[in-house]
Amino acid sequence: TYGLAIDVGTTSIAATLVDFANAAVKATAGAYNRQIECGDDVISRISAVRLDPRTLPRLQAMTVSAIDWAVNALCRQARIDPRGIGDAVAVGNSTMVHLLLGEDPSSMGVFPYAPGFLDARGVTAAEVGLKFNPGARLRTLPLISGYLGADIVSAALAVDLARHASGTLLVDVGTNGEIIMLAEAGLSATSCATGP
Repeated sequence: TYGLAIDVGTTSIAATLVDFANAAVKATAGAYNRQIECGDDVISRISAVRLDPRTLPRLQAMTVSAIDWAVNALCRQARIDPRGIGDAVAVGNSTMVHLLLGEDPSSMGVFPYAPGFLDARGVTAAEVGLKFNPGARLRTLPLISGYLGADIVSAALAVDLARHASGTLLVDVGTNGEIIMLAEAGLSATSCATGP
């Protein structure tokens, strides 16, 4: 009866609890992304995994722990059982999505900066180590490229960017900044490092 929307940011993680019965937001919570211990930016985290593959499960566990903490906070606010959350959607930049799913992001640290995958993914919460409801479905949105992730895709969907006037610019200001513009010829996007 409940769903979860998660934005896995490089610096922080935001989670929103949604009641499917009336499509209402029940609660929101945020948590610090402890992955910052391995670097302030995605390049530092990619390098950490490339230098020592044992870093990958550690980074994944940090993200999963923060999400579980946020879910528990949401459920306390809304006074619901975490097992009532059956679906979750997670977005983030391409590196954060890879790390959440336990996928090696190393290919994004070297030319041509290609992610290991671009497609949307679906797993159970248990498959990534989430404890709030091991049987819940966790989905990620597709990625555009190594530095254009599911976060800008979700933002474009949320504001229905395709229905806006040509020249409309959508900016996601985060540690990894992403910009997408609707032009007459279609959508154009780029990214930039904006700092932690």
